[in-house]
Amino acid sequence: MSEARGMACVPSYYQCPISLQLMRDPVTVSSGHTYDRCSIERWFHSGNKTCPASMQVLETTDLIPNLTLRRLIQDWCRANRQDDHAKGLIPQPSAHPKDVRRLIHAIGIGSGKERLEALRRLRSMAKASDRNRRCLVEAGALSTLGAILSSHRSRITARKCALNLAGELSSLRLWDEDSDEACEEALGTLGLLSQCDEARHALPIVGPSQMCALSWFLCRDGLDAKMSAAMVLGNLLIDDETMMELGSFEGVMRGLVDLLKEDLYPKALSTSLRGLQAICWPERNRLKAVRVGVVEALVELLPGARRSDSEKALGLLELLSAYEEGRSALCRHALSIPVLLKSILRVSETATERALETLLLVFRFSSDPRLHYASIQHGAFMQLLLVIQSESSLDIKDKARELLKLLQVQCNKSDPCIRTIRFS
Repeated sequence: MSEARGMACVPSYYQCPISLQLMRDPVTVSSGHTYDRCSIERWFHSGNKTCPASMQVLETTDLIPNLTLRRLIQDWCRANRQDDHAKGLIPQPSAHPKDVRRLIHAIGIGSGKERLEALRRLRSMAKASDRNRRCLVEAGALSTLGAILSSHRSRITARKCALNLAGELSSLRLWDEDSDEACEEALGTLGLLSQCDEARHALPIVGPSQMCALSWFLCRDGLDAKMSAAMVLGNLLIDDETMMELGSFEGVMRGLVDLLKEDLYPKALSTSLRGLQAICWPERNRLKAVRVGVVEALVELLPGARRSDSEKALGLLELLSAYEEGRSALCRHALSIPVLLKSILRVSETATERALETLLLVFRFSSDPRLHYASIQHGAFMQLLLVIQSESSLDIKDKARELLKLLQVQCNKSDPCIRTIRFS
């Protein structure tokens, strides 16, 4: 057996005919051919009704687990020191419409423990595969899970009233911890379902009436619940009315800003940025975003951010810099000018354009000499001259020229090197 870098060659009969990768969950279709479950499910979900190997039209798309082959693959993995892959060869819970409907029914009429167990099973199914998530959506799980968030909203209101009346933290005992846990399970399942294309069109079912509960979870300490709430919010923001509604919940903005600081979780950052982009689109929400610290959080996020996250963050800074409070927040932060200059020509053309526009907005309206000294100290002139000489678009070059002129006028005129440069 040949090896490369310690990895044994995988026998062809253990490879999925579609992905050509070692199978983790082998299943057999009605034609008798075996595939990895995730690969054949994607094939069927794309609208295909044939066997990929034989192109035979299949009478049914039912999948039968090939347990014998699974055990053989496990044995081969252990014999060839592929322990990590062997651990992944664990049967995942498969969702069937009847089972899902029964669990949904149990959630509606069951007692506290029965309800919680049913919610945990739904979440386990949603974690397992895209097929399971589609099955849950088609069975009507979204409306049931949304109803749990709605009921949690009224309990939050009751809790706040109890706190106001008692004036002491001891009144927290009035809170039903079981219902809190049930709502967190429902929220976790909704977060998983929001990744499913079918769910995105149905998510308005979980709308403004659930915002109170979602904002409450966003402000809690648990990262798992925060991420689930952010995922749901990120996929809720698909219509203008919902965006406007979200602006009235300050807890949502504060929670999303806190989530921006979790830089070890890229998915949390992307979801939070997407939510903030939509919330800040209506003008009435932008000043509120500045006041809860969005500008500072975005500036601190930019160093080391991924390309897509950098573009979103710079787009938000450009949007907020159109307002005096947004520009003031940028000017107060010591990293703002260095970070914006570093984003030029180092991320993407989109990022370069947004960084230049943000700098233009700052320097058009600010005469603070400290900003101009900071720009010179961090190589603004060299960076902008490089933009002019680059293959960037004419619009970007025009922005760079305008910024150079602004800096020339406002900088210390005693420097002859700056005074004699022509930017026409």
